[in-house]
Amino acid sequence: MKKDTLLALCSPDINRRIARMAINSIKTTNLDRAELMVIDNAYDKTFSHPVTMNKLLGLARKRGMNLVFLDDDVEIYQSDWLDRLYQVAEDLDADIVSCAQTYPNGHINSIGEIVYPDGTNEIMEDYIHDPQWVINQATYTPTLCSALKLVRNCHRYHIDTNYKKYKQDMDICMQAWQQGQKVALALDLKIIHNRGFTGGTNPNFQSTLS
Repeated sequence: MKKDTLLALCSPDINRRIARMAINSIKTTNLDRAELMVIDNAYDKTFSHPVTMNKLLGLARKRGMNLVFLDDDVEIYQSDWLDRLYQVAEDLDADIVSCAQTYPNGHINSIGEIVYPDGTNEIMEDYIHDPQWVINQATYTPTLCSALKLVRNCHRYHIDTNYKKYKQDMDICMQAWQQGQKVALALDLKIIHNRGFTGGTNPNFQSTLS
């Protein structure tokens, strides 16, 4: 099968336990159509996640591939997860696709995010989707977390490098809607996202988030 997808996982240290769990879980899944790229920034204080994401979009464009952004605190155990994302992309004609994210105990911690007019946002955890917009166990959503995010047609998107670390993942989804494209979510595909694990260990987390 032709490799049409670049999987890109960024980590400050690929040897820490959480990152090893993420990488090992991904490697156990079906990656026939994908290349996995792991980026270890070695806790480099000059490292910029948005700048790197933008470079990855450029690389995917150059190679004629689609791109999946991955955080190093995810765990994926459904072997056909990538094919499922593509199925949702086709069923809902979406450029950007993700899935439900859970804590290790199985409780949902994100099925998308809402951005309000003043720029604040709210994570969707227990949102009930209108059945008329649920198609083959998938639906549309305003924006998505980049813990796992498939981006098709990478030439349409650009990461604003003025973002320091967070929220650029919502911005790229808003770019899609503003261009008349769609953002979708697989409700039946679940991954573990150990949300806050990295940020919680960073003493500058709150100031960076702000």
